[in-house]
Amino acid sequence: MTRSLPLAALAAILLASCGGPSGFLGVRWGDDSTLAARKLRIECPAWHEWEGQTGFEECEDLQHPIESFGHKAFVRLYRAGSRIEGVALEFLPCDDSARLEETLRAKYGQKQSSYSLYVVSWDDGVVHFERALTAQTSCELTVAGPRFGKMFQAYQLRVGFENLSAGLRPR
Repeated sequence: MTRSLPLAALAAILLASCGGPSGFLGVRWGDDSTLAARKLRIECPAWHEWEGQTGFEECEDLQHPIESFGHKAFVRLYRAGSRIEGVALEFLPCDDSARLEETLRAKYGQKQSSYSLYVVSWDDGVVHFERALTAQTSCELTVAGPRFGKMFQAYQLRVGFENLSAGLRPR
């Protein structure tokens, strides 16, 4: 009986470690949004409904870029109520996106691939890196906890299917 307790504890630790990131840039999921903005040294005077329209709000500060992964980036915070659920970085310009993606893949333990970096953890947390389709001058990294991650995944699928169906229409 005494051996089962350490095995159970080890199993719990292993399961917990398989989840996605518990935060990003020193901000943890569930942190107060005002305190998170202050911690990142950005301003969020106004929050707007997220384009995925699922009860989440977003705030982007285009006046106070931060340095992250060796690049200048603008921060976008996602929240539900007053609690942070995700963080995105928009890198402008993103003229060295291959090296940035290589750095991100190394950080999140992913092999090099011709596909975009998109990691979904067992708890629905998300790490997603994408180059802009319209201009190669910007790219965005989104890191989300389970609550926002689940909605982000659904949104990505919806947008993907809309783009696919638009491409299949007769011309």
